[in-house]
Amino acid sequence: MSKDLSTIFSTRELLTLASIVQVGDATYRDLIEEQRMLGHQFLKDTRSRIRTKLVQIQAELESHDSGFPFEYCQRSLQNNDLIPELRNKNVIIHIC
Repeated sequence: MSKDLSTIFSTRELLTLASIVQVGDATYRDLIEEQRMLGHQFLKDTRSRIRTKLVQIQAELESHDSGFPFEYCQRSLQNNDLIPELRNKNVIIHIC
């Protein structure tokens, strides 16, 4: 059963999700590519995890905006990792 994204997310929610991913990804690219930080070959296997963490941080930062269109909370996993959770009336999104 496929649904059009417009039936799941409002325009504001889609823009917010896009912003979270774009800013987190741009920060990652700045750290890895432009600044040559964290670009060492020994960190190669952790780069995708760093990108995910930056997107998670951006989700948490944007959740403080008064117009944030999602309900925001954090799930705690058994290994004490925190996972941002965004909810609307249709879906729950875990950023992990």
